[in-house]
Amino acid sequence: MIGTVHAPPSLLSDLFTPAHVRATLEKFRPTAVGVEAMPEWLAAGVFFPVTYEAQEVAVPWAEEHSVPVYGIDWQEPQVARADQTPSVASPQSIQELLRRARATASSLLQQTQSPQRNLFGWINGRVGRRAIGRWYHPGPEASDELRAEVAAMAHRNDRVVERILEAARRHPGGRLAVVIGGLHKPDLDAKLALHLEVRVVQLEDLPPIGDGDVAAARRPRDAVAIANECLDGSGFWANPRGVDRKRVERWLAYLASTSPNSPAEEYFRARLHAVRGEYDEAKALLLPLAVSTNQEPLAYRGQNWFWLHLLGVSQRARVEMGRLCDLQGRRTEAVRWYRLALEELRANPPKRISAPASAMLNWYNQNLQRSYQEGMDVLALLLREPYTNELDGARPVEVPRGRNLLADPSSQMSAKWRHRAQPTDVARYERGDGTSLVVECRKDEAGPCYWAHSVAVAGEGEYVLAGDIETEGLSEQATVALCVQCRNAAGKQIGFASTAQVPGQFAPSHEWTSIGVRFTAPAGTAKLVTFAMLNGRGTARFRSVRLVAVPVGTAIHP
Repeated sequence: MIGTVHAPPSLLSDLFTPAHVRATLEKFRPTAVGVEAMPEWLAAGVFFPVTYEAQEVAVPWAEEHSVPVYGIDWQEPQVARADQTPSVASPQSIQELLRRARATASSLLQQTQSPQRNLFGWINGRVGRRAIGRWYHPGPEASDELRAEVAAMAHRNDRVVERILEAARRHPGGRLAVVIGGLHKPDLDAKLALHLEVRVVQLEDLPPIGDGDVAAARRPRDAVAIANECLDGSGFWANPRGVDRKRVERWLAYLASTSPNSPAEEYFRARLHAVRGEYDEAKALLLPLAVSTNQEPLAYRGQNWFWLHLLGVSQRARVEMGRLCDLQGRRTEAVRWYRLALEELRANPPKRISAPASAMLNWYNQNLQRSYQEGMDVLALLLREPYTNELDGARPVEVPRGRNLLADPSSQMSAKWRHRAQPTDVARYERGDGTSLVVECRKDEAGPCYWAHSVAVAGEGEYVLAGDIETEGLSEQATVALCVQCRNAAGKQIGFASTAQVPGQFAPSHEWTSIGVRFTAPAGTAKLVTFAMLNGRGTARFRSVRLVAVPVGTAIHP
C-alpha cells in the first residue's frame, strides 16, 4: 500500500513528489497495480482531479512495464459523507475538528522540521501510520459529524479491500502495489492483514529508497505539472509570494535538459519572467507561442478545477500576452490577445466524459463545465465589455425602490468583525443613495466580506444576476464575485450560482466592469439571497447590482 499526498500539495514541495511513488514502484516491481479510481472510470480514462499519482505516475508506469492496472476505489453517494452534514456545525464539532487539525499539523510540522525532511517516508513509515491511524478511532468527546465522516471512510475502505483482494486473486503468487491517498493506508493495512491469503509489505521491508533513486524516477511530465501548479495553479493564486521560485527554476532546467525546445518550458519560463516583473523578456518568449496553433495541454489528465488548466500552450500564451500588455498600458494590443483567446475557447468547449452515470461523474462533468464557463466569463471581463445577458423586455424582479438592489435599505452586510476588540465596518455605502457599495478588507482582517440582499420569489424560474465592479489594492490571491443562494421556505439552501470568482490578478482596477451570471432557481425556491463578495485583502466597489427574471424561451448570448 503506497500512501500518497494528493495534488496540488504533492506538486508544491520536495517533501513528497511524484518521483517518490515512481521510485517505490521500481523497487517493488509489482506484477499488478491498483489505483484510486473506480473501475468504470478507469475503463473510460477518467480520474479525480487530485490523483496525479494515479493518472500520471502509476498508470503510465504500468503501461511502460506491461503490467495490468485495476481501479480499486469505491464511491457511493448514499453513504453518509462529511459534505452532507449540516451547514452550521455545532461548537462541539468545530472544537473537535480544530483539535484534530492542530494535532495533525503538529505531527506534520515535526516531520518537516526533522533532518530527513521526507514526508513520503513519514506517511509510509511506522510513526506516520500510527499518527494517521488515530483518526479512525475518535474519542468519546468526538462530535456526531466526525463520527459520521469516519464511518463513511471506513465503509468505503471495506469496499476498497474487496476490490484489492479481487485484483490480487487474479495474480496468485504475484505482487500488487496499490497507490492510494495516505488517509486510507492505515485502515486498509489493518483490514488486509486479516486476510491470510495476502501479506502486507511496508516501505521499510523494501530496499532503501535514496535521493538518487528519487532523482532517477523524475519525468518531464512531473516538471510540467509542478510548474503549472506553482505558476498557473492554486499554489500561485493562493499565495504568489510563497512559491519557491528557485525550485521551479530547477524543475524547468530539468525539463529543458530532457525535452529541448519544449513549448511548455518556454511558456513557464515566460511566466517566471512575468512574476519577477520582467514583462518585455516574458513577451519575447510568449509571442512565438501566442501566434502558433500549438494546443499541447499544460495540465495533467483530469485537472479541471481552474479555467486556465483547460487552455493549451497557445491559448495560455495569448491570455498572458494580453495581461502583460494591459500592465504596460498597451490596451489595444491587450484587447486583441484577449479576443483571440476568447474566440478560440468558445469554439472548443470541453467534451463531457461519457461513462456509466453516477453522482460522482455528474460532479466531474459539472466541474468541467463550470471551469469552462468561468474562463469565458473572465476573458469577457478582461475585454471590459458590458454584460449582455440582459435583453430588452426582460422584467426586473419586484424589489422595494426599483431594480438596483443596492438602493434597498433592508440589505444586510457582514458589517462587524466580532472577534476584534474594536469591531470595524467591512461593507459600507459610498454614497447615501445606495448606488455604490464598498466592500473592504484591510491587512489585519480576514475575509470573506460581503453585502447581502434577500428577494422573495415564487417557485422555480430563470434569472440573471448582474452588476458593475471595480477594485483597488486587491491582493493577487483575493477574489471578487456576485453570487446567489436559492433557499426554500424553511431557509435551507437548495441552489447556488456565482459569477466567475475573479482573481485579484485579473480584477479590473479603477475601472468599472460588468459581470453577471444566468441561473435557474429550482422548484421550491421561496427566496433568493444575493451577495456582493470579496474574499481576501483589498477594496472592491459594486455598482447597480441587478436581479432580472428572464422570460421563458428567451435566447441569451454570453
